[in-house]
Amino acid sequence: MKIKKTLVANFHGADVYKYSLIAHNGFQVDILNYGGIITGVWTPDNKGIFENIVLNYDDINNYIDNPPYLGAIIGRYAGRIGSGKFSIDGIDYQVSTNNSGHTLHGGYRGLDKQVFEVNVLPDGVKLSCISKELDEGFPGSIEFEISYRISDGYTLIIENIGTPSEKTLINLTNHSYFNLSGGKKLATSHQLMINSDKFCSVDSSCLCTGEVLDVSNTPFDFRKLKPIDRDINDAHQQLEIVGGGYDHPYILNTTTDIAAKLFDPISGRSLEVTTTSEALVLYSGNFLVPDKQVNGQHCLEKYFGICLETQNIPNAINVSSKFNQSIYNKDAPFSSKIIWVFQIK
Repeated sequence: MKIKKTLVANFHGADVYKYSLIAHNGFQVDILNYGGIITGVWTPDNKGIFENIVLNYDDINNYIDNPPYLGAIIGRYAGRIGSGKFSIDGIDYQVSTNNSGHTLHGGYRGLDKQVFEVNVLPDGVKLSCISKELDEGFPGSIEFEISYRISDGYTLIIENIGTPSEKTLINLTNHSYFNLSGGKKLATSHQLMINSDKFCSVDSSCLCTGEVLDVSNTPFDFRKLKPIDRDINDAHQQLEIVGGGYDHPYILNTTTDIAAKLFDPISGRSLEVTTTSEALVLYSGNFLVPDKQVNGQHCLEKYFGICLETQNIPNAINVSSKFNQSIYNKDAPFSSKIIWVFQIK
């Protein structure tokens, strides 16, 4: 394989580079040192045509703010923390509230807006940065390392490590939006399987309540492949309160089998997701708005991309001791692995 480094922008005085990881068979993953953002995953369809199957902005400058978090590393904390409040060992903390009174994806300036140092690996790159004490109000400093490695098997492995100076919350994920058609149609036309019997309810602000619901006989049952849009318009309160679609954590049945599979019958492309995390948040792009151009002059719109965010259950520290509380320390650091395997049928 080869790795190509290209200067693509300068954000607030910092050079932004794109690292293209290119396998011998043409499989390619493009990553920015800003936010660890994946701007491209290039795979062939059933006719051998390579296309980018993740959403990316046509204008690189749109990544400076990036409200939908296209392709970004999410941290210090993926998902919402209710009212930005939590307690560790009896000490109360108040962190930034940047979304309907809650903390979303680490606050105003999370890892998605950091410029990372990059070390080139034989099969990929390793990104690193230090989140300082009280960044966005979170306790402790954290040394983060995120590695991206690819193979000729159309496989991307993402490994996340966070080593804190003291007890603190850490919950990382990747926020890529998949459209396996290459942007030719809405991603909700894809078929999806999630290896989960239960999901967590959310309230009208999309905050996880801790209530666990069974997927049986509901629009949330993806235990077998089915079109995402088959039940998306059903009159189910949990669909309606998140903008008409899915934005929910699924509790994975196991971390050894495939967590999820996404399939586009037209292109023949599929994605299999494996993870060490306990949950997967399915987000169907309900709040995407047509304000920017993506993927070669396509207009960003509702349901144009699907997120499969592997992580711990968000807001668990406030609502349920049954789940990983996402508390880590220097002797027990955070670590997670995400494996994406792309195939053609």
